[in-house]
Amino acid sequence: MERFETARVQIGDELNEGIIHHDLHRENFLKNAKTGQIKAILDFSEAHQGYLVFDLAVLLGYWAIDRDKANLDMEKCRQLLSAYNDTKPITKAHMRLLPHAVLLYFATDATGYILPRLRHTQSFTIAQCNMYERFKTLRENRSWIAELSTIAADIMSSKAHC
Repeated sequence: MERFETARVQIGDELNEGIIHHDLHRENFLKNAKTGQIKAILDFSEAHQGYLVFDLAVLLGYWAIDRDKANLDMEKCRQLLSAYNDTKPITKAHMRLLPHAVLLYFATDATGYILPRLRHTQSFTIAQCNMYERFKTLRENRSWIAELSTIAADIMSSKAHC
């Protein structure tokens, strides 16, 4: 949180705020059965006001995670960010905060899963929480941050040349 806040303060007022869906996984998309085109987004029960960069973080968390390694698949990150940027240009401010937002996404989702179980289940262990394992892996091995920054720079420079 401190790194996100430090970076956010340095960026200033460039961050867009709005409604964050916060649960953008495949079951929450209604698609055309023949074309696969997304027709609607469903289930806004976790929606809240916040920085729009968090919807990008959630998208990466659901769609670009390598579940076996608990790490981000950089090719999936490239595809997702490129497709998103084609529809809604991603600002430099959002790209700068994205790695911090990804870590916060996994940390907050892990916390939301762990806390109720610690209160009500004596046999629960934190190792049972996939989101915590993903957070821990991403926090400990930060090489993905440089890779994500390179992808972001490539996407933004290719859009600028169009």
